[in-house]
Amino acid sequence: MDTCENDITLSLVVPVRNEAGTLDDFCRALMVEADKLGEPAEVIFVNDGSSDDTEAVLHRLQIDNDYVRVVDLSRPFGRAAAVTAGVEVAGGKAVVTFDRRCENWPEVLARLIANWREGFEIVHAIGEHPSRESTKVCSCIAARMLFGRDTSDQCGADMRLIDRSAAGALRTPGGVGLTVDERIAELGFRQTTVGHQGKALEEQDGPPKATRACGAEGGRLLCGLLAGGGLLLTAAVLGAAGSLVAVAFGAGPAGWVWVMIALVALVGLQLVSLPLVGSYVARATGRADHRPLYVVRDMSGFGDQQSAGPADESARSGYVVYT
Repeated sequence: MDTCENDITLSLVVPVRNEAGTLDDFCRALMVEADKLGEPAEVIFVNDGSSDDTEAVLHRLQIDNDYVRVVDLSRPFGRAAAVTAGVEVAGGKAVVTFDRRCENWPEVLARLIANWREGFEIVHAIGEHPSRESTKVCSCIAARMLFGRDTSDQCGADMRLIDRSAAGALRTPGGVGLTVDERIAELGFRQTTVGHQGKALEEQDGPPKATRACGAEGGRLLCGLLAGGGLLLTAAVLGAAGSLVAVAFGAGPAGWVWVMIALVALVGLQLVSLPLVGSYVARATGRADHRPLYVVRDMSGFGDQQSAGPADESARSGYVVYT
């Protein structure tokens, strides 16, 4: 694998956590696929606070292979934060993020690069396996409510290619506390989505259970509030329409009927508005307390290329990194 540091074409960002037993084989497979592409490449492993021998294996791989770089986070921050940390320091003309590893990732990688060469600056690879459809729908609705935009084309991406211009836009100020997943839709650029049938391989040890439970519970709560409020509003509209028809035929309803319709409508509006109000309060609180998205403890293998990463030099010494 050619890795001229001044002319890297592909930066492959791979978040890992407690995967010491599989890293050697996966790294070797990455090298084979990159060689097939014939492009200068680097592999950036982001160690998301592993508790096994993953850190030692990564640093051994980095010493043995000049194309491997390692970013160690101080504790588990989750897959999305680890991907964001890797994108921040990537120096390639295009960044490929392995948000989730799928069994046919070599084929998906080739398709991402082919679409990039056609002129697309952001390419999403989304699995078409039905087991994730319900989760995908809930997460898309929650993201739309929380961030005020339609992210349906990006929800559940297994892999993603980001051109250098788009990656540079992600590093600009204004996204404090937001991951790549949360900012990608607001960038614009030329985007497309490729589907694949490969099964998404589960991480051996994903984000903390409390984080996953909180996210799933929040999504279900948002969907429940929206559905309940929508049903009540629909009932109020139908009741008002029926009452107006009755008035037209000279059989006007009693006053208490209009009172009940008004109450149902108000309750529905409250249920619909609660997720909106709560999302803005949560976002304002997150910006006010300056909670870090991730903290970098150590970086190795970058050499002089570290200048392509965050402008804040303290980030490379293990201080808090804001994105």
